[in-house]
Amino acid sequence: MKIAFLFSTLEGYGLVKIAFTLIKELKHNYPVEIHAITLSKEPENSMIDAFKQENIPVHSLNMSRIKGMFCAQKALARLVNKEQFNILHSHGFRANLIHHQIKKLIPKTKEVMTVHLDPKDDAKHPLGPLFSLWRTNKHTNIIREADNIVACSKSVSKSLEKYNIHISAIQNGIEIPSLQRNKTMSDLLKKDLGISGKTVSIVISGLHPRKNIKTIIEVYNKLGNSYPLLIIGEGSVKKELEESANSNILFLGFKKNIIPYLQIADLYISASYSEGLPLSVLEAMSNQVIPILSSIDPHKEIVQNSCFENYLFDCDDTGALYKICNSLLNQKDGIEELKVAAREIIINHFSAQRMAKDYYQLYLSCK
Repeated sequence: MKIAFLFSTLEGYGLVKIAFTLIKELKHNYPVEIHAITLSKEPENSMIDAFKQENIPVHSLNMSRIKGMFCAQKALARLVNKEQFNILHSHGFRANLIHHQIKKLIPKTKEVMTVHLDPKDDAKHPLGPLFSLWRTNKHTNIIREADNIVACSKSVSKSLEKYNIHISAIQNGIEIPSLQRNKTMSDLLKKDLGISGKTVSIVISGLHPRKNIKTIIEVYNKLGNSYPLLIIGEGSVKKELEESANSNILFLGFKKNIIPYLQIADLYISASYSEGLPLSVLEAMSNQVIPILSSIDPHKEIVQNSCFENYLFDCDDTGALYKICNSLLNQKDGIEELKVAAREIIINHFSAQRMAKDYYQLYLSCK
């Protein structure tokens, strides 16, 4: 079976990271040949080197967004037909749009799409509300007409019902990391950051309004200098957030390798207004970091029927978040047990092996 994964670019954020994990798992355990196709030039934080290290062929149309509107369709169809892909699996609005437009030009290739976020939440755009509305309507129509489409979580699947769209879900999964740690390196990292001997909280996120980082900053400003908060990520509101933060809040920018930072962290916090099934939460919990999450459906989906439901809070409720953080930061007993429990949830329900098995069955059953 020859499969092409279609992306806008290989920019190193959640959607591409999840797909890369899926590709590796399929490639190593199933009789498939997998290629990646991108529409545009790679950004600075591209994962293209990681794809090449895994010997995954990458084909780039290398078109700007404007040129791609007029030329990408024929170029992509030529490539798909030339390579004789059995399946074209697209991820994200732009890839799904181009995929939908060439459907009749690639009759021998089966169509698969993954929806990673509610189209309305995915559509918010600097060009304004009219463009966002067009994009929402366009994406919902594409989803409605797709032959083989799944959501990345049960929560996203449920959110699509308001558009009268009913699709199944294949939940995101991750590679379960080893817990072998270099204590010396971790101690050096904490020393370099000026947080030796302290309980560490961490946020790994794009710095955009939807992620609601301001609520977390407000709480950690109040908690004070004894409680460091690491924020890893870049985004449109970074400068505004930096200006509002006290000295215990450290902005570390984009990091290709987040594992060393998760290994020194005790608490992971997300106050997001919306998500698909957040990779950063799964990665944190798999590294035994205790999750404190806003009470949106995708977060509830991860921690349902566990003790971590006690650490859910309403997105803008700084009082509730303060109480949870303050309690855990000062808790003496039971912290190690909570860390072990967090990892067990990921091992039991959100592994890459389970995700790959479900997708392979989908490929076999494609219409």
